[in-house]
Amino acid sequence: MVIPDKRKIIINGLFDKYQIDHNKMKKLARSMSMGYMSKEDIRFWNAHGIDFGIHTVTHPCLTILNESDIYEEISASKKALETILEKPVNVFAYPYGKRGDCNELTKSQIKKAGMTIGMIFEPGINTPDTDFLKLYRMGVGMNMDFRLACHGLTRYTDIL
Repeated sequence: MVIPDKRKIIINGLFDKYQIDHNKMKKLARSMSMGYMSKEDIRFWNAHGIDFGIHTVTHPCLTILNESDIYEEISASKKALETILEKPVNVFAYPYGKRGDCNELTKSQIKKAGMTIGMIFEPGINTPDTDFLKLYRMGVGMNMDFRLACHGLTRYTDIL
């Protein structure tokens, strides 16, 4: 997997500038509770009705990658989650998820990897005519009324 050159240069520059030992950093990150679910957590919640979909392996903006790297990011993530869940996974959420973060190439690679649903992170109402590889999804924040958000209203002021 090739990380875009500019990103790699910046990351390596930060490691050099701050004299970060990559191996020590990985050990420290693994020892801390980062708020991520373990494999056991994923299996537990899946057994209790929570469905999981994939994202990518390294969280790149897919539209700046070439075709093979897009496919690798998606298919490796899919394989990892399918190994944990021991069942097929077909839902994909675009990293960053803005409208410009997906295009025909990214959609074709999502489809090639076996995804049937792709979601952007933009508010909107999905209809039967909405592209299934570019469905709207929304974040649910502390001050959001989920019932209103399901109707495309994210604030009480939207209905006033």
